Amino acid sequence: MNRRDLIAFFAALWPSAARPALSRNRPLIAWFSGQSQESATPGVAAFREGLRELDYTEGQNIEII
Repeated sequence: MNRRDLIAFFAALWPSAARPALSRNRPLIAWFSGQSQESATPGVAAFREGLRELDYTEGQNIEII
């Protein structure tokens, strides 16, 4: 399975699996990475810190999946 097939697979699942559980009143950020979770952690932490500096609070006015 190549990358395009994988993206198409998840895109097909998105409307049926994730959308009903999400609030429509908040922006949604989806983080996709080819790195392992351990190696991506510093970048994700910096990204979330930047959002906090802009007064975004996960679960209150923004969703991150």
